[in-house]
Amino acid sequence: MRDLAKHLVKRDVEYIKGDVEQKGLASRFADRMKEGAEGALDESRDFVKDNPGRVGSVAGLGIVLLIAWIFREPLSEFFGELFKKLNLEELAPGSSKTRGEELADALDEHASAFAEKLDIGETV
Repeated sequence: MRDLAKHLVKRDVEYIKGDVEQKGLASRFADRMKEGAEGALDESRDFVKDNPGRVGSVAGLGIVLLIAWIFREPLSEFFGELFKKLNLEELAPGSSKTRGEELADALDEHASAFAEKLDIGETV
């Protein structure tokens, strides 16, 4: 019984070796990758057919973002000049304070005004 099992295992191993020699690992890998890519392509095609609005919106947004990125320097200059003309220099790119610093200053001003209303003064 043991010899029969050993013989069957050897035969299976030889069959697998022969199968691998006939079709190499690289070609097997290439076939699996091709099958996977075809499956992904089919699923993508089905998704586009079922959701044309979503796909179009994302494509349009991507195009707008790409154009904005390409022209980022002229856009930055344009909006900087616009903010200066509207007396909104603190919003212009390259302002001296960060948004966090601006918020901290505004909070300090409001706290001081509130303390004056309550006639508390500053406590340290």
